[in-house]
Amino acid sequence: MISFRSCPDCIRFEETQFPALHKARIDTRVIMVARRARSTAPERTGVAELWAKRDWKTYERWTSMPVEALTGEGLPSGDTDPARAALVEKSRVLVDRLMPLLADNGIELRYPTLIWSDKAGRMYGCACERAETYRFIQQALGYGA
Repeated sequence: MISFRSCPDCIRFEETQFPALHKARIDTRVIMVARRARSTAPERTGVAELWAKRDWKTYERWTSMPVEALTGEGLPSGDTDPARAALVEKSRVLVDRLMPLLADNGIELRYPTLIWSDKAGRMYGCACERAETYRFIQQALGYGA
């Protein structure tokens, strides 16, 4: 799932679908990005921390708190620490590179955008902003919510 921290549709997908995905032993990954001109300093710091550490526990701690509760205190700044600022930019470049690839396959990048592969290795994607789209993913991956 490609997401940003305050994305309501991403939060809904995670809350309603991740438990069933995990129960079905489907590995979930979240790529958190800091949107250009729409992210806060604490969000950029959090994104940089996730990109630096790639730690699910860090992700769970961050997403378990209200969006406004993350201050970034105690973490290297996603703005002023050069290495961390580079990671924030890397998240943005990933989105820039994915947009035309997704578009070539009929998918407009939205949040959340989900990308998965079936057992034969074929890749699929969905810009799944609406809960009505979840049944397509459930059917494709063979799990029930």
